[in-house]
Amino acid sequence: MTSARYLVCGPYGSGNLGDDAIALEIINQIERHGGTVHIAGIDAGNFTKSTGRKIGFVRRLDLRGLKVSLIGTLWKCDVVVIGGGEQFSEPRLANPLWGHLATNFQLYMLAKIFRKKFAAVGVGVSDGLSSLGRFAMRRIALGADFFSVRDEGSFQRLKALAPGADILLSADPAFLGEQIDRKKARSQLCTRFKIESSSKIVIIMPSNDKFHSLAYVEQLNTSVKNLNEAGVEVVYAVSDSQEGYDSEIFDRDLLHTSKMARWARPGSLSLMELIELITAADCLVSSRMHPLIFATCQMTPFVCLSRAGKMDALMKMLGDENYLRMNFTPAQLVDLVMTKLNAAMPDIYVSSVGRARASASAQFDNLAKLAFKERSVSDSR
Repeated sequence: MTSARYLVCGPYGSGNLGDDAIALEIINQIERHGGTVHIAGIDAGNFTKSTGRKIGFVRRLDLRGLKVSLIGTLWKCDVVVIGGGEQFSEPRLANPLWGHLATNFQLYMLAKIFRKKFAAVGVGVSDGLSSLGRFAMRRIALGADFFSVRDEGSFQRLKALAPGADILLSADPAFLGEQIDRKKARSQLCTRFKIESSSKIVIIMPSNDKFHSLAYVEQLNTSVKNLNEAGVEVVYAVSDSQEGYDSEIFDRDLLHTSKMARWARPGSLSLMELIELITAADCLVSSRMHPLIFATCQMTPFVCLSRAGKMDALMKMLGDENYLRMNFTPAQLVDLVMTKLNAAMPDIYVSSVGRARASASAQFDNLAKLAFKERSVSDSR
């Protein structure tokens, strides 16, 4: 029997290292189960640079831009997978041509036309969908051969929208990342940024989402100055270097820099280098979800600056309500960071991460069974 062939679709190779981390784990898990993978994403070069993996890559479906080369690859596959990192959401103007949900519905219809299995793995589902979006989402949920979501909110929204659908509450595939050698990562960090190995080091990963104001930047700047005065070294980094996203904070020179506060230039870090940076730090301050996941997996103390419901969901899953909303004061942030730096930190997330890893892994066991059935039918013809 030949290997099952998967076409994994998502926003991969865009410059968002969190999304690429998900894609990498999906590839690893499918290959672990004996399958072969093609990625339908945004930029093959970016993806290889980020993950170090050279893999079959095709441009994702884009009817508005008349980019449909994916169809030839879809025809040859056994299972079409909407991968984690993909949010089932709509643009401000809901329509059947573009936007995440519209594109995923198109892929669903193509899978059905070509009689391929259709699955979604570790995805999110937005609230506030239009009537058109609710129709498409309901059809996908009820017609999918396998559907897993990454958080409780997405699970509840989908069950309410499509009560008869078989939905699995799982976890983000990024929880399956490998453990990093902390001592080696620390040495590399100190060498790269010319920091004394005995120093306390905080990694700050800001977010440039549209609802952030100048007050957010001012709060971070005041906090960093106070940390520097306390002898704490700071390194800024971003996990999303797409144009107009977090790297804009660097491009516009918005954050305080000094001999003790410097940047890891956006786009200069691979996925593994970013995870090593987080592993080596004494504390991470993040306004993005995937850096927090990397920190929990590596047992790096962190401060979550909550920016959205999915961040709240992550902290709830970890059993930790100790995080700051965006209206934090510099005093609050510095106090929380210093607490993390000076406390004897127990591995408080070990059990939570263990559960998340088990849940994330289980969804691929189910996906492999689906593909095995498909290949068995094909080979018997």
